[in-house]
Formats: sequence, structure tokens, C-alpha cells
Amino acid sequence: MELTGNNKPEYGKKVVAEVSKRLEQEYGSGFDKTSISRMIKFYQEFPDFEKVATLSQQLTWSHFVEILPIMA
Repeated sequence: MELTGNNKPEYGKKVVAEVSKRLEQEYGSGFDKTSISRMIKFYQEFPDFEKVATLSQQLTWSHFVEILPIMA
């Protein structure tokens, strides 16, 4: 399902907001709309789990947050 692409941007924003709300209720802070949007972008840029697993052993989430805007 395309959440943030050109097809349905308003729907995607609503889904991200709802997911954010539910995750913050369940798990606390760290799941605001900006974080969820970054997680989606991360998945779109790095869909290969094996590569991500290897990178995640060497980099932190903060590193990925810095890398994502460069890739856009």
C-alpha cells in the first residue's frame, strides 16, 4: 500500500497520524508523525533486509536519519 506517494497523499497523512497515535499510546514517545514518516522513507530506501541487518550492526538510527535526506 502506498502511504506517502503521489497517489493518495492525504490518505497517507491520515494513516501516518493514526499509526503514530496508536504506537505512542502503546509504546510511549518516539513514534510521532515525523518518526513514522522517517521509518516509511527508510523502508522505501532500504527494502533489502539483509543489507539493513548488516548496516544496523555498524550504524545507529541517528546515522540513518542523517543519511535519508541525502538519498532523496
